[in-house]
Amino acid sequence: MLFIFLTYRDPDQSRALKVFQSLIFQLLFKQTSLQAVIREAHVKNHRELTGSDEFVQKLFLDLVRDQGTIYIVIDGLDEAVENDRLFLLKSLLGITAVCQDLKLFISCRNDHLLDRELNKCTQKIRVNQHNAGDISVYLASEETLLIEQWRELGADEVILAESKATKDFIMAHSQGDIVYSSVIMV
Repeated sequence: MLFIFLTYRDPDQSRALKVFQSLIFQLLFKQTSLQAVIREAHVKNHRELTGSDEFVQKLFLDLVRDQGTIYIVIDGLDEAVENDRLFLLKSLLGITAVCQDLKLFISCRNDHLLDRELNKCTQKIRVNQHNAGDISVYLASEETLLIEQWRELGADEVILAESKATKDFIMAHSQGDIVYSSVIMV
């Protein structure tokens, strides 16, 4: 399994070049027999290896082509640098078309550019539509901890009642989105 967790907080690491380089390094760690290929690419094509999205994407394809089943998890594709987002998605989908054993899992928020490509060849799973119970459990545990802390600090019943009202508001408005719940509770 190879994985990437993209974040808007580190746009440099979310560029297509860095993503493919990371996937290559993870693959090399697992398949040491491929290290000779990278050494050769480094000697013959150093500039492209460190600066060309297309070269590194093709190199990754060459490396995974005959490796058997490989799972790639890309979390937060919508947080990749906007100019790289579509290139990265199209490249990965192209690789899965060539390498039938490569399985790609992508998580992202709705993004019209990504949705247009993903709708052509993927099945969308909405995780926020079936987790209201999980959010309720999470908020109840957070509320319990928060109330204990506030009691230790001398909070009165009015403040504690406001905390419960806040939790109820979050449950009513989160629409299954735990991120919304987490941000509000922190």
